[in-house]
Amino acid sequence: METIYQNSTGFTISVAIRDDGVPVDLTAATVTLKLYAFGTDTLKWSHASIIDDIPNGLAHYVAIATDFDTLGDYYTNIVVTKTNYSIG
Repeated sequence: METIYQNSTGFTISVAIRDDGVPVDLTAATVTLKLYAFGTDTLKWSHASIIDDIPNGLAHYVAIATDFDTLGDYYTNIVVTKTNYSIG
């Protein structure tokens, strides 16, 4: 768990996509981060990530001003979609 302060912007959320510990090749894939409120499971936002390292499954997203404008407890779901393969 990580603490992010209200109205924080410009920081990077990095993800390493693995399937049973093995990096997922992100060729022709999209990586989406979705932020939900605990308790209500209400979607706060959904953003495409930037893929940094295709064969090693690395991606990131840089937070913008409206991402953490509301105080609360949240969790992130990472969705990887590619032809004939989906994790999330």
